Formats: sequence, structure tokens, C-alpha cells
Amino acid sequence: MLFLVGCGGAASERDDTTAPTGADPGAGRGVRVACSHGGAPVADTCSVERSMTARGAVMTLRHPDGGFHRLLVRADGTIAAADGAGYALATQPVPGGMAVTIGSDRYRLPDVLIGPAS
Repeated sequence: MLFLVGCGGAASERDDTTAPTGADPGAGRGVRVACSHGGAPVADTCSVERSMTARGAVMTLRHPDGGFHRLLVRADGTIAAADGAGYALATQPVPGGMAVTIGSDRYRLPDVLIGPAS
């Protein structure tokens, strides 16, 4: 069994529906995004990696301290936590993207990363 741990400390078992299915033309590899980890001020300090899965695009949002969250962008454009670490997920449109909150962590994701999965 393979277990993944998010920055919230909760573990979730990875299943076949989150395994990468191929190259994602919209993949962000090391793209910087604005974030706030644990109540810190918002700054461009997080990086994003995006891969395609059977369920949609999965974004791994990495904090400078090594913590991370995974988000699932479904085909209908909705966003959900994919790592089991945070169940409360709020999204709201902001100019050029979407603001996402998981617990006390906040992210501003550009449209190019949350647009339709190819």
C-alpha cells in the first residue's frame, strides 16, 4: 500500500483513479502561485505541478516548508481537495483565476491551471 501525507498530517490511500494517465498539455511544473500557509501573508511562494488522472487534473500545491495539498479539478470545472487533509474547501472567482482555501491555507490559482483539462 502507498500512503501520501499532506501538510495537514492526514494520510490518504492513493487509488487508481488518482494515478497519472498521461501528459497534460496544461501542466504547470514549478509554476509559482500566490499562497498563504498557516495564516502567513499571501506571497508568490508556492509551486504547482499538474497531472492528468482518470478523475480530472490533479494539482499538487507545494509550500516552501515542504508541505503540500492536492486539488482535483473535475471536467465540469469544480475543484475539490484530493489529499484528504482538508475537507473544508472554499472557492471564489478572482480576476484571472480562482481563490481556494483549505483549512488555514489559501491559494490564488491562475485560470491557465484551472481551465478545462485537456
